[in-house]
Amino acid sequence: MSHSSSHSHAPPPDYVAWVHRANRRWIVHGGLRQTAEAYLAHLARIDPPRLEHSCRNAYRLVRESGPLVDPKPWFYCGLFSLARPAEARQYLADHWLIASVLADPSQPPPAPQPGRPVSPATTALIQQIRQSLLRLTGPDPTDPAI
Repeated sequence: MSHSSSHSHAPPPDYVAWVHRANRRWIVHGGLRQTAEAYLAHLARIDPPRLEHSCRNAYRLVRESGPLVDPKPWFYCGLFSLARPAEARQYLADHWLIASVLADPSQPPPAPQPGRPVSPATTALIQQIRQSLLRLTGPDPTDPAI
């Protein structure tokens, strides 16, 4: 391979493989690793282009999250960013933060777990990831108005 000089700025050659590696490597809770693998397998079966786009979104959000934050919420929100409503209900029922980020912002957010209030830091994280997703999925990500 002749592209070994600048790994930090070169995109991975295969976003789907990158997502599988990252998902296997990270410690996550609530069955999220298995849920993500099931969702990836589902997309591979029914919609390979959406699989590729979802994995690219996960990669791009991780890069946008910055080096000093936990990349996992950004990663999983990017991965599930193109989930259709029925898929979100199926795959995100036990993953409140991701469901909250991906919920229609004009609607009330999903209720958190009883006895677990949402902190201001979590509310800010939800808003930051939503804004980043808007930039990724908008018509022109270089448009400063987005």
